[in-house]
Amino acid sequence: MSAPLSADVLVVGAGAAGAIAALAAREAGASVIVARKAWGATALSSGAADVAPDPLSSPGSPLGGRSTVESCARSLALRRPEHPYAMLRERLGELGQALQFAARATGGLLSFGDPSEENRVLLSPLGVLKQSAGGLRSILAGDLLGAEGTVGVVGFDRPGLELDANLLASAAEEACALAGIERRVLGIECDLLRWSDLPLLRRHEIAARIEADPEALASSIARALPTEPIALLLLPPTIARGDPGPVLRILEERLGVRCAELPAGARSVPGVRLQEGLERRLLEAGVLLVEGEVFLEGVDDAPSLVERPRRDWIARLRLAASRGSRDATEPIAARACVLASGKFIGGGVERHGRMREPIFDLPVWVDGAVDEGRWLGDSTRPAWLERQPAMAAGLRVDDSLRPLLRDGAPFDDRVFACGGILAGNDPAVDGAGIGLAVFTGFLAGREAAARATVHPLHAAGDAP
Repeated sequence: MSAPLSADVLVVGAGAAGAIAALAAREAGASVIVARKAWGATALSSGAADVAPDPLSSPGSPLGGRSTVESCARSLALRRPEHPYAMLRERLGELGQALQFAARATGGLLSFGDPSEENRVLLSPLGVLKQSAGGLRSILAGDLLGAEGTVGVVGFDRPGLELDANLLASAAEEACALAGIERRVLGIECDLLRWSDLPLLRRHEIAARIEADPEALASSIARALPTEPIALLLLPPTIARGDPGPVLRILEERLGVRCAELPAGARSVPGVRLQEGLERRLLEAGVLLVEGEVFLEGVDDAPSLVERPRRDWIARLRLAASRGSRDATEPIAARACVLASGKFIGGGVERHGRMREPIFDLPVWVDGAVDEGRWLGDSTRPAWLERQPAMAAGLRVDDSLRPLLRDGAPFDDRVFACGGILAGNDPAVDGAGIGLAVFTGFLAGREAAARATVHPLHAAGDAP
């Protein structure tokens, strides 16, 4: 048998929740392995990091009561008793510490305001105002509350790039008026893509070209700028494949205008940028990042593990080189495990007749009950803006982030969960996105590191 991969803490999943959990455990002195089988929802994200929206916000009042970020999270916990914030209500005072840690541990890749302040206000690609506590610096720079004067929305004059500058500017001006923000917003269509081969390229390829030659974009925008002074330019989220900072600096120097990126919609370049940046930070912090599927050795699918007598399941963890290929595997020795494997996109929740967590077969909760194989239509609603119980499926945890069995007891003192795999959160409805992943990842990583110090290290194949 080959020597096992060995660390104090194993984190399953390398998205925002898994990366922050790994970095938090690493800062606490633990050695860490992060295992992922593919990119998940983080790579599809907009580049903003939402914690919670204002509870009084509505289409007619986009900013609501302009409450603080922490009070928004507490309000969400009260409105949704099954939400992770409700499960962690007594620990919401640690939200500020978690957000500060994320900004520091990611080297400024992610940035957050103080949770005692209100949300930043960003313009979404759909023309509505988006409240967000943090995100990539290039996107947070587009906070409309901090822009005094006329705002320009830059478009590339190409159908299909999800951004019609004039239409978006008109919608933004109307949204600002509803929110009580006096802003004039102008559409600025530049000709960057009109006279080149760039229209034939995909978003990430356009971003790489602009990153290589930002002067061409600066010249194109300069030709399109109106005579009216512009205080802030909002650019399509395709200005850089990597760090957009150098591109933004050149634009600001050439144009004399503060510049920022819009949050992304579909096929997000900022989401990929965030995912790749988090992985770089993991490697820089000394975390071992491995690819493959984590599973339990020598365990069949029935009956469920959670129905069996308590055994040392963490000692049976193995890593397969790719999904489904369990003939070539490596044992993993770990003192604690953090499940940060997401929900349906990341594979943290699967449905084979019933919803299940695929590693330990932990119970998945849907609408307040363990899923036993109900018809999926019973967990969905006809209106897309309604709360969808199926999309909020996941694991219940205690205030130490330990997954719970159906009787309310923790599954194992060394197993923790964070991020999208948690029950009760549907980001599309509740508005708690990467900010929730950061908060729960921070807590789970610290808990796992603390637990690892009091447990012996077992390798797969040891007697349970």
